[in-house]
Amino acid sequence: MLKYFKRLFCCSLLFIYNTGSAQSSKPGLVISENKVINSFPLLTNTVVAPFYYDTNDARVVQIAAEAFANDVQLISGKQLKVNTSNPISGEYAIVAGTIGQSKIIDELIKEKLIDVIDIKNKWERFTIQIIRKSSKVKGSKTPLRGVGGLVIAGSDPRGTAFAIFHLSRLMGVSPFVWWADVMPQKKRQLFVSGNYTSTPPSVKYRGIFINDEDWGLQPWAAKTFEPETGDIGPKTYAKVFELLLRLKANLIWPAMHDCTKAFFKIPGNAKVAEDYSILIGSSHAEPMLRNNVGEWDEKAMGHFNYITNKETVYKYWEDRVKESSGINAIYSVGMRGVHDSKMEGVKDSKEAVPLLESIIKDQRELLTKYLKKDVSAIPQVFTAYKEVLEIYDNGLKLPDDVTLVWPDDNYGYIQRLNNKQEMNRPGGSGVYYHASYWGRPHDYLWLSSTNPALVQEEMMKAFENGSNRLWVLNVGDIKPLEYNIEMFMDMAYNALPFKDNGYAKKHLLQWAAYLFGKEKATAIQSILWEYYQLAFERRPEFMGWSQTEPTTKTNYTTFNHFFYGDEAQKRIDRYQIIEDKVKVLRSKILPKDAAAFYQLVYYPVEGASLMNKKFLYRDKSYFYAKQNR
Repeated sequence: MLKYFKRLFCCSLLFIYNTGSAQSSKPGLVISENKVINSFPLLTNTVVAPFYYDTNDARVVQIAAEAFANDVQLISGKQLKVNTSNPISGEYAIVAGTIGQSKIIDELIKEKLIDVIDIKNKWERFTIQIIRKSSKVKGSKTPLRGVGGLVIAGSDPRGTAFAIFHLSRLMGVSPFVWWADVMPQKKRQLFVSGNYTSTPPSVKYRGIFINDEDWGLQPWAAKTFEPETGDIGPKTYAKVFELLLRLKANLIWPAMHDCTKAFFKIPGNAKVAEDYSILIGSSHAEPMLRNNVGEWDEKAMGHFNYITNKETVYKYWEDRVKESSGINAIYSVGMRGVHDSKMEGVKDSKEAVPLLESIIKDQRELLTKYLKKDVSAIPQVFTAYKEVLEIYDNGLKLPDDVTLVWPDDNYGYIQRLNNKQEMNRPGGSGVYYHASYWGRPHDYLWLSSTNPALVQEEMMKAFENGSNRLWVLNVGDIKPLEYNIEMFMDMAYNALPFKDNGYAKKHLLQWAAYLFGKEKATAIQSILWEYYQLAFERRPEFMGWSQTEPTTKTNYTTFNHFFYGDEAQKRIDRYQIIEDKVKVLRSKILPKDAAAFYQLVYYPVEGASLMNKKFLYRDKSYFYAKQNR
C-alpha cells in the first residue's frame, strides 16, 4: 500500500487506529502472550490451532477466515490451516460459523456447549467462547469431541465476520494493516482467555461514501492495482470491503464521479459486495442505485426531467431495480439533478414538493413490484442535502418507514436535528457527514483536517437525538482519512464511551498506543492534537484565502502580523514546535512502523506546517517590501 501512498504523494494521512478499546471487548476476553489457566492456545512455539468453518455458510465467513489466517502469519510467520467442516481432529481448534447456516455451530448449540441466547435472531451480534476438553460429555456427538475449542458464533454472516476480525484486532492487527502499511508486532505465542458476547451496534447501517476519487483512488486502481479493469473494480472493492468488515461497518456508497465507471457497469462489483456481505447504497444525488453521471446519457435519453421525460426516467430506475432485486441494498429515494445539482423542471422548493412526493410514490411501487415484499421492509433513505432540505421544509410528506438522513454543512456542522415528531418515525433518521469535501466555497481533499472533537460533538448530538439508523461518512479517496474513518466507525459501532465529552482525546491516545506503543503514545497524541487544533482554526487547504466554484485568486491571509503579539508568527511557531517534535520522534520509530508513521503522523504534520509557512512567510515578505526592509 505504500506504493499507493507514493502515487498520491501529497496524500496519506492521519492516524487511524483505535486500539480496539473503543469498541473493546469487555475484560471477559483477553489475548495475551502469557498462558493462564483454562486459556486457549491460539498460537504456541510449536503449533497453530487450525480454523474450521462450514462450506454451507455464507461466503463472507470463508473470506474472514482466510484473512484471519493471513493475520496470524503476519504476526508469527506461521501458517494457520483453514479447513471446511470435515471431522475436527487434534488437541485444539478454532471453529467459526453462523447460527442456522453452520452445522458445527448448530450441533454445539444443540449439545448446549455454547450459549447463544443473547445473540440468536439479532442484528450483527456474535459470541466468542472457549470449550475446554474437560467439558465434553462421554458419548457426545459434538464435532469437538475430545478437542478444545475456540468457538465463534454469529447471529448472521456479518456478525460472524465481525467476530473473526474482532479477534484479529485483539491480536494486534489494525483494520488499516493493508491500507496504511501498519505492521503488527511479531509474537511467538498467543493465548485466548475468557468469553465475550457483543452488544448491539449503536447505529444500524454504518458506512462510507467514496467521493472525489479523481486524483487518487481511481487513477491508482486503474493504472497500478487493477490495470486489467482499468478502473475501481472488484479487486479494489474487495480491499475496501475487507476494511469495512474490520471496522465493523456494513455499507458502501460507491465512487460515482465521471472518471469512474458506474458501480453496476463493472462486472464483478456487485458480486464482490455480496461475497463480503456489504450493503450497496447510493448517494443523495443517485436515486435507486443509479449513477447519473456515468449512466444518464442526455443525448440519447433526453433531459433528466420527471415532468417532460417521465417515461424514460421511470424505465431507467425500473431497469436498475430489476437488476438489484437479488442483492442486499439500501435504496436512496427522491430526485435531484445530474451530479449534485437541483431537480429539473421546477421553479422553486415549494413547487418541487408535489412532484417529489409523486416521484417517491412511483419509486416505492417499483420496489414493491420487483423485490416482492412489503415496501416498509425494504431499506430506503432520503437525504435532505443542500436544496432538498428546503423542499423538505416546505412540507414534503415523506413515508414514515423511509429513513430521513440529515447532512452536515459540508464542514462538519450538522444542519438539523430531529424534532419530536421526527424522533418517533418508524424509519428513523441518520446522518451524512463530510470528512472530505469538493465544492464551494472551498474544498479540502489533501489532509485530514476535521477535528476529532468536532466529529464527536456533532455526531453524538445527533445520536442522543435519535439519529441512529444510518451514518455515512464522505471519505474522499479513503487514504487521507484513516484516523477519521476509524474514529467515526468506532463511534457508530459503540457510541457509549463517546458520551464522555473528553473521549475524543482519549481515543486518539489509545490509537497511538495500539499502533506505535505505549511509550510513544503520549507524544504522538500531543502532536496530533495540536495539529488538529491548528486545522480547526484554519484548515491547511484554506490558507490561500481563495474560493472554488467559482474560482477566485489566492489572496493574503487575514492572520495579523502586527497585533496580538504577531498572530501570524505565533501560528508559525506553533507549527514549528510540532514539526520539530515529529522529526525527533520519527528517528525513534521502529523500522516496522516507519511506513505507517510517515503516512499517518509525519506527513500530515510536516505538510500542514510547510503549507502554513508558505503563505504566512509570503505575507511577511510583502509587508517587509512595503517597509523597504
